Amino acid sequence: HDGMAFSTEDTDNDLHRRHCAQENKGGWWFNSCFSSHLNGVYHTGWYTTPAHSPFSDGIVWYT
Repeated sequence: HDGMAFSTEDTDNDLHRRHCAQENKGGWWFNSCFSSHLNGVYHTGWYTTPAHSPFSDGIVWYT
């Protein structure tokens, strides 16, 4: 994500074929989608990724 332009739901600046900000419901410095996404949806309580999507739309920080 270093050196990437900020992507938003209406401006796709990532390098992935999909529109990462739109798909993950929040802006970020996406490259090939993400390993961290602190601007995702804030879910209260337990959240399970929808079966139709392999990605979470919530706040994510993979280490």
